[in-house]
Amino acid sequence: MSLPPVTDGTIQLRPFSSDDGGEAVTWIAGPMSRARSATDGGPVFDEAGAKRLVEELTSDNAYTIFIDEASCGWVSLLSDGKQCGHIQVILAHPRLWLQGIGGRVVRLMQTVAFEHLGYEALAVSEVPESAESARVSLEDAGFAMIERRLKERHGEERVVVDYFLDALSHRSAEQRIFLVHHGRSEPEAADLVVGLQDDPPLDYLGRAQAESLSLSGLLYATAECICSPSKRAKATAEQAFAAHEVPIALSEHWQDRDWGSYSGQVSMEIPRTETGLLVDPPQGESDEAMRHRLQQALNELPFGGHLAVVTHGVNIAALLRHLRPQLAAAGGLGSGVGIAHGSISELRRGPSGWRIIRIGDDRHQQGRRATAESA
Repeated sequence: MSLPPVTDGTIQLRPFSSDDGGEAVTWIAGPMSRARSATDGGPVFDEAGAKRLVEELTSDNAYTIFIDEASCGWVSLLSDGKQCGHIQVILAHPRLWLQGIGGRVVRLMQTVAFEHLGYEALAVSEVPESAESARVSLEDAGFAMIERRLKERHGEERVVVDYFLDALSHRSAEQRIFLVHHGRSEPEAADLVVGLQDDPPLDYLGRAQAESLSLSGLLYATAECICSPSKRAKATAEQAFAAHEVPIALSEHWQDRDWGSYSGQVSMEIPRTETGLLVDPPQGESDEAMRHRLQQALNELPFGGHLAVVTHGVNIAALLRHLRPQLAAAGGLGSGVGIAHGSISELRRGPSGWRIIRIGDDRHQQGRRATAESA
């Protein structure tokens, strides 16, 4: 089946041809290839490997990307024979990076894959977790995170993420659940474990983090907020949603974990299991009991409009590990580590069940991190 040219009014995708090969080799193996690799994990650097890749493109479903009639990259859609297309996007010029162009290309390819080719699913593999622009493009397009793992490249290990989107989810009006980690408190700034009875307020940075949440475009569609009864969670919810007149309901199900005798200790000094989780606290809530509490809380979330849940990092990490254990394989989700204060993780609930879209998105907090470093 021949590919149709597609456009969104600014970006044009034209079927890749052998005439595009010479320029594509330059993009992949030329002087900018190493810089591009740092951004999107480019596949090859040497000219011979680049030529082999370009030859494969001529037989795959591939497009050359045009902006203002100038070619600036390519996108391929390789089928694995099981009605799943694997997307790879290459933008050749640094001036095009971090401009949202990759996300627009991905959305055009969704139309090609699902509406023209009749694919059942799309996948994008081995996206470097450090490549924020690439990850955000996929998450904003509705791709779910299905696995995180360590991968060695040029003698260095890095975390890569695999993404997946099925046609049913793409076409469905899924409910979005935003898991919001409350702002920081003074004990948490010192890396201390905060016990259930301690309940400290937000510190100066925590208040700024809560204020930044009110500006996040992800939360604009929120119809209702469910909140942990802790002081720092309530203050975060009130700051984030007061201006938007979003109703806030408190729920004990989303309260912090009872850390028992670990309360007040430095978290890095607490013993851990082989998988990186903190050992269950004496006289506190076990990991199993916490998972059961959170699973019940998740199942009791009302259907309907999009929801925000303002809760604690340990709860968010435990839920993500429960829903998709493969995401914890590369670390960072043990006992809340990797869930930044004031960040947003996103679930979607639809006909394909629960899908994890993003973890710890804190783009709205960029300026706050600089404030913390200078304080």
